[in-house]
Amino acid sequence: MPLVVALLIGITFVLSLTAAVLSRNGVRVLEHVVLSPPAVWHGQVWRLFTWQLFELDPINLIFACLMLYWFGRDLCVQWGTARFLAVYLGCAAIAGALTCVIGRFVWHEVGGQAFFGVWVVTDALTLAWAALYPDREIFLGFILPVSGKMLIWITVGGTILYAAFVGFSQFVPHLIAELLMLAYVSNPRLRLNRWRLGRLEHQRRSYLKSVARADREEDEHGPPSGKPPRWMN
Repeated sequence: MPLVVALLIGITFVLSLTAAVLSRNGVRVLEHVVLSPPAVWHGQVWRLFTWQLFELDPINLIFACLMLYWFGRDLCVQWGTARFLAVYLGCAAIAGALTCVIGRFVWHEVGGQAFFGVWVVTDALTLAWAALYPDREIFLGFILPVSGKMLIWITVGGTILYAAFVGFSQFVPHLIAELLMLAYVSNPRLRLNRWRLGRLEHQRRSYLKSVARADREEDEHGPPSGKPPRWMN
């Protein structure tokens, strides 16, 4: 497991456990680290980088850490340590900043809420992994095999389904982070490079053709005397 992934899992687990214990004993540590749009507008910008490090539900915390381990190691190998960490922190910061903008100028109900939880960034990383490995399969719920392409639809659809039941105002950061990640991994320039590589590979393959069985006898007996070989491996 890459070191940066292990550190993120360890920091998230320790901070979440500490916050849960302190909150149960009357120490309101979350009030100073969650994403509160009014507090951010008053200059507490550190909240943009801390709100995704706390998860108070033990089941959500365990599964979020597992998903960070499963998907984070592949993304870290694909992107590199520095880029992975920048995407991880940047996704949360940008999603948080846009949530604050929406809460102040567009949807005041969003501005009156406090957001925290690791699932916002975890969902975004899931979409990144699924877009980079569309043909890989994972076992959803350890039972149902799902490809990367299908995982994108399941992640976005699941977020919308939860928002429909609970309230869309509570899932604004989730939806923003997912849209940001989909836009990031579907960079038109990257798609153009992939298309060019695919065309180049197709052109190379067009020059190849199968060798008839009769011609393969040259491999065993050599070409007829005085004649050059008709094919070469």
